[in-house]
Amino acid sequence: MPNDPSVSRRIRCGIGLSVDDIDVDAGVLHVRRQLKKVHNRLVFALPKGEKERDVPLLQHLAKRLQAHLDEFPARPVTLPWGNPDEPESDRETEERAPQTHKLVVTAAWGGPVRRDSWNERYWKSALVSAGIIPVHPESHPTAKRRQVLKFVPSREHGFHALRHTFASVMLDARENPVAVSSWLGHADASITLRIYGHMLPAADGRGRDAMDAWFEADS
Repeated sequence: MPNDPSVSRRIRCGIGLSVDDIDVDAGVLHVRRQLKKVHNRLVFALPKGEKERDVPLLQHLAKRLQAHLDEFPARPVTLPWGNPDEPESDRETEERAPQTHKLVVTAAWGGPVRRDSWNERYWKSALVSAGIIPVHPESHPTAKRRQVLKFVPSREHGFHALRHTFASVMLDARENPVAVSSWLGHADASITLRIYGHMLPAADGRGRDAMDAWFEADS
């Protein structure tokens, strides 16, 4: 799972979230940046598809985010934009200028979380604590907290599962596939339907009733 590029992109966007991206009043999360490793150094960069997007902020999630921030306040992280290399022109200097954002999720020492270790060090550890998956049998029972435990490889239990859950619940509730596609960052709705189309509920006659109502309105 950690080497799956698509999963890595989702993780990078999640750990690039800042407090300024949370708009409780409007009920949206602004997906504006991701954390990306370039030449073995971290930078801020545009999210999937090289474009920003907004996704619905559920009331439940807003409360959980606030509880998290109350216990673990956001911390400012400063990184170059797009490319960490020394700029060779005024234009590159402007484009790569460091940005500071108060990130919702940071490492224990206050810096940015590297996506390389997120899935194993944080996500899988949380699943173990919740009793969802076991620790890999090769992990030493007295391993220190700072050491990365080993976990049984499983796509089913990867961080990407949250994305599937979101799409599944939305489509099962008959949310507009075009809107869901936009929230997922897909180029168009056909991609969303190809991946998640089986999540749409079976026809229940609502379309037929709508057509009958349309004809009756003209009679």
